[in-house]
Amino acid sequence: MELLIVIAIIAILAAAIIVGINPARYFRQARDSTRLRHMETIATAVYGYAIEHGGTYPADCIGDEDDPLVIYPADAALREKCELDDVDEPPWCEEDGQIVPAYLREVPVDPLECYFYQIEFLGDRSAPEGIMVWSEAPETWGLDEDGDPTSTEKRVKLTK
Repeated sequence: MELLIVIAIIAILAAAIIVGINPARYFRQARDSTRLRHMETIATAVYGYAIEHGGTYPADCIGDEDDPLVIYPADAALREKCELDDVDEPPWCEEDGQIVPAYLREVPVDPLECYFYQIEFLGDRSAPEGIMVWSEAPETWGLDEDGDPTSTEKRVKLTK
């Protein structure tokens, strides 16, 4: 009987510790950290291109505020898994080596596979103030799976 009481107390303490630690929150923070690194990598690659081309951005590699461009990967297995066969969009900026592989080895994919990054010009396309990159994953919209608020929406914004 006393052994059962000790086991019950240990179980209650273990449950309280697991709830207090909240591993889901830490996994989400790890994914957010990976996203931030990916977004900074994409933005840096685009800026590298612009620097080497007299300040000109690769226009067909960046969308507008009204129509942001989704950055699709080239990986055939991932495109099949995410059912991108119907998507007419080619892999992002691989034509003539504009961005991939000249400035970026491969297109990064959101840690929650089958969600991708988006990119748009800030301001007027003819004289942009910079670019913005973000993930289309639902958990980056400021709400978690249960609809509870998370940290603010993650975006990387680089300006000239």
